[in-house]
Amino acid sequence: MNRTNLLNDRKFLIKYITSYSVLVIIILIMGLYMYKLGIDDAKSNLFQQSYIILSQSVSNMDNAFRSMETLSIQIADNSNIIKLEKMTSTENPFYPSAKEAMQFLTSFGPSEAILPISDYYIYLPHTDYVLSSSYLNRTDLYYRLNKHYNTQYYNEWLSALNNESSCFSFYNTQNLSPYSTSPYLYLVPLEKYTIQKNISGMICFEIDANKLYNLFLDLPLFERGFLYVVNNESNLSFSITDKSPPSLSKENIQKVIASTNEHPYFSSVTVEKEQMLITSITSSYNEWTYYLFQPEEMVFKSLISYHKIYSFITIGACIISFLVILILSKKNLAPFFKVRTQLEDTLKEHSSLQQTLFIQKQLIYQSYIARLITGQIHNMNELNYISDYLNICTLDRNFCVLYITAYYINNITHDMSSTEMLSSEEQETYHNTLRHEFREAFGWDILIYDTDITSNSFALLVGDDENLSLEDATALHAGQFLTLQEKITKNYPFCLFCGMGNRNRDLTHIWKSYQQARQAVSHATSKAPFQPYKKLHKSWKGYYYPLEFAQKLTEFITSGNEKQVQEFLHLIEYENLLERTLSPQMKLLLFSDIR
Repeated sequence: MNRTNLLNDRKFLIKYITSYSVLVIIILIMGLYMYKLGIDDAKSNLFQQSYIILSQSVSNMDNAFRSMETLSIQIADNSNIIKLEKMTSTENPFYPSAKEAMQFLTSFGPSEAILPISDYYIYLPHTDYVLSSSYLNRTDLYYRLNKHYNTQYYNEWLSALNNESSCFSFYNTQNLSPYSTSPYLYLVPLEKYTIQKNISGMICFEIDANKLYNLFLDLPLFERGFLYVVNNESNLSFSITDKSPPSLSKENIQKVIASTNEHPYFSSVTVEKEQMLITSITSSYNEWTYYLFQPEEMVFKSLISYHKIYSFITIGACIISFLVILILSKKNLAPFFKVRTQLEDTLKEHSSLQQTLFIQKQLIYQSYIARLITGQIHNMNELNYISDYLNICTLDRNFCVLYITAYYINNITHDMSSTEMLSSEEQETYHNTLRHEFREAFGWDILIYDTDITSNSFALLVGDDENLSLEDATALHAGQFLTLQEKITKNYPFCLFCGMGNRNRDLTHIWKSYQQARQAVSHATSKAPFQPYKKLHKSWKGYYYPLEFAQKLTEFITSGNEKQVQEFLHLIEYENLLERTLSPQMKLLLFSDIR
C-alpha cells in the first residue's frame, strides 16, 4: 500500500470513528445534562435543608421573645412594681413595697428556666435602683458589686438603660464584663404593657450567650460559617459562630448583606476570595433578619466526592467507548478497505481500457476517414456504416476535398521549409493548432485526414449545399481559405497552400476529388495559394496517369470493386480524352500503362 492509500485509509478511519463518536458525545452530553440536573437538585435540597433548620431556629428565637413579652406583661400588670416605679424617694413606703415586688418576681422562677436568659431585673430610674427577685440595690452598686463591670463604661451602660432607642434590641456587654463570655442586654419598657402614664422603668433581660447558642445549635455552620442577625434598621443585633469568630469585618459583612438584598432566601457570593452561601430569613415577630453564612466548599463537600466518582466513571466510559469504537471501526472497515482496493484496481484497469479504447477509437476514426477519402470503400453497406460512424449528413449535399499543405517559415532566414526541423513536441503542437484553425474556418463538421504529419499536409472533406454551384462553392472556400491564410501567417510561423478538387454527391467517388485536390495544390504559388482543380490549365500534350492512379486501379481490381474500376476508367477517360488532346502515340502509351 502506497503512502497516498495509507493517508486515505487514515482519513476514512478518522471519519468513520468520528461518525460513531458523535453518538458517544451525544450520550455524554445527555449524561452531563442529567448530572447537572442531579447536582442542581442536590444543591437545592441542601439549600432547603439549611433554610428549614434556620427557619426552625428563628421560630425558637421568636418563641423566646414572645415568652419574654408575656413575662413583661405580667410584670407590668403588678401594682407594687408600678408603685415602686413612680416613687421618687426611698422613704418608708419604698422598702415594704420592694419586698412585696421581690416576692412577686420569685413566682416566675419556672418561666426563667425555659427562657434563654441568665437573669433579669427592673431598672427604676426615679430612685436609681435595680430590683429583681433576689436583690434590691442601687444602680451603681449593682454595676460594680453584682456584675463586676468595668467602671469606665458605667455611663455608657446607664445611658442605654435610659434610652428608648435601646429597647427591643440586643446591647452587647462584652466590653463591660471581665469574663470571656458576657450576656446580651435586652430592654423592654414597662410603659408598653401598662395603661399607666409617665412610666419610664425598664425590664432588663440578660440573654445568656450559651443558651442563645443552643437555640441555633442545629445550624450547620461548617466551622468557618456564622449566623449574622440584624434588626429592622440593618444594625447588628448579635452573631453566632461555630469555633472561631468570622474573619470578616462588620463593614464587609454589611456590604455583602446589602449586595444580597436582591436575592431572597439563597445566594452565593465571593467574600474575601472565599465562596460563601447565604441563607436569609426575616422574622415575622420583630422583623429581624437572620443571615446564615456557610462556606460553599464545606456545604457541597459531599457533592465533591460524587463529582469525582462521576468524573472518573465518565472519563473511563469515554476511554473504553473510544477504544471499542476504534477496534470495531478497524474490524468493520477491513472489508471496505479490501473492496476499495479492488475497486481502485478495477478503476485503474477501466481507465487504462478507456484510454486504450480512446486511442483505438481515434485510430479507427482516422482509418475510416482515410478509407473514405482514398476510395477504399467496397460496398454500400460499408459506406453507410462509415458515414454513420463519422456522423456525415449526405442529405442534399455535395462534397469536395480541400488539400492543404503548411510550410514552416524560418524566423531567421524567412524561408519556407519542411517542419522536419521542428521537434516532435513542436510538430504536435502546431499540428493540433492547425486542425483547430481549419475547423473554425471551414466549419466544425468537416473531416480532416492527416495525409502527412511530418510535413503538415491535410485533406479536408467539406460538405456544401447541393443547390450551391461549383463556382459559388469555389468562391466560398477560396474566401474561407484566404481569411485563414491571413490569420495563420499573422499568428503562426506557417504559410498555407490549398488545392480544391471537384465536387461529388456520391461519397464512394470522393477519392477523385482527393486526387484532384492533391494535383491542384502542386500548382499553388505564393501569389495564388488557393488552386481549384477546375481552373487548372490542361492543354499540354502529355497524358494524365500518375503513379497513384496506377496503384489505385490495381487496388480496385484486386479487391474486385467493379463499380470503382468503372468510375476510375471514366476518370481516366475524362482527364485524357476530354480534358486533353492526346496524339495517337500518347494514347498508345497511356493504354500500355493501364494494361
